[in-house]
Amino acid sequence: MFRRFLIAPFFVILLLTSCSFLQLEVPSYAEVDNQDQAEKNKIAKWTFIFYMCADNNLESAAIQDINEMEAAQFDESEINILALLDRSEFYDDSNGNWTGTRLLKISHDDAGVNNKIISPEIACEDLGISLGTEKELDMADYNNLSALLNFCCRNYAAEHYALIIWGHGTGYRSFQLSDFGTQTKVRAVAVDGSSGNFMETPNLRKAIESGMKRKLDFLGFDTCFASELEELYELRNCTLYFAGSEGTQSESGWDYKEWFSENIAACTDGLSLCRLLENQHIQKEDSTFAIIEMSKIEKVFTAFDSFAIQASHIVKNKSVGSEIKEKLFLQKRAFRVYNSMTNPLYLDICVDTYERILALGKTPTLDNFGQNREQIINRLLKQMDDDICQMVQCLCLLGTWTDYMAHDIVIG
Repeated sequence: MFRRFLIAPFFVILLLTSCSFLQLEVPSYAEVDNQDQAEKNKIAKWTFIFYMCADNNLESAAIQDINEMEAAQFDESEINILALLDRSEFYDDSNGNWTGTRLLKISHDDAGVNNKIISPEIACEDLGISLGTEKELDMADYNNLSALLNFCCRNYAAEHYALIIWGHGTGYRSFQLSDFGTQTKVRAVAVDGSSGNFMETPNLRKAIESGMKRKLDFLGFDTCFASELEELYELRNCTLYFAGSEGTQSESGWDYKEWFSENIAACTDGLSLCRLLENQHIQKEDSTFAIIEMSKIEKVFTAFDSFAIQASHIVKNKSVGSEIKEKLFLQKRAFRVYNSMTNPLYLDICVDTYERILALGKTPTLDNFGQNREQIINRLLKQMDDDICQMVQCLCLLGTWTDYMAHDIVIG
């Protein structure tokens, strides 16, 4: 099964919450709100903020990832890791089978990954969370993310800030999903089963802008369909560096034990943090993981937009789309993103490709690729070699066409 994406028939996203306590499994609460204020306000190297939307069929995966964080060896005096975890009532009955939403301050567990959460819960007035009581938050409400960011910045000051959006992700497009016999369309991130809502990318941007007083050093999506040009453009002013998958990823997602056991405190910027995370994807031979320097996205978007508008005059009907598709497959190029079962056929004009074309003394405009359909196809292929073959977005989402129109033209 693939994580952060929905399978129904391809994608499954089943959702929801309730309340039941098994006394022996309930983790003890540390009275974090009564801890010494001077220690709480110590300036750390990094503060990591996890927005974990697990009020759905990813609940067990969320418990596993919290365990991975606890199993990691990291300097708690230099690294703050906070996780707002929203659980479901349907998919995992461990750890006292509590449901609702809790804010955790991650602590090291010598027992390692054992499916038992030992990290203390934190009271957070901003979110209406108090110790010992259950609170159900709608994680799709961007005001909750904004309040979380504001709380963490005030109470866990650091030289650098990282936000990880965790859960299902659909990219910029919406999908019809089966939810206990009903049909619901979801889009973007933060799919919340209890409310049936989701957070669109513009609202995610609003949450970050209102919750942070500065740009994030790192923004990561541990979701499917994260590194897409449309999303990156929307979030371009929110963070210095971005990391995420271009397509689907496995349910297990990122390995937090491995990542946080690296010398995180020595990372001086978001890029060095990305490189540590990149290592595990290289080991897994995951070619969809992307690192984005966000200051370059606006130029990429502008150049591609110009190219796409001009190219739209060429892709006019199904037969033309079929011809392009045939040409691409005859060239044996693997343009399909890993397991992106419903994507249109994508060509990735993103940062790496943009810089490659610039290095050749070209810019991605129609004139650079040819004056007719045959030249455009052939020259476009020549721009690409086996090292940059896994490309994401956008030959056919052109001009003012909709996703569905483009899909019909290209896939037919």
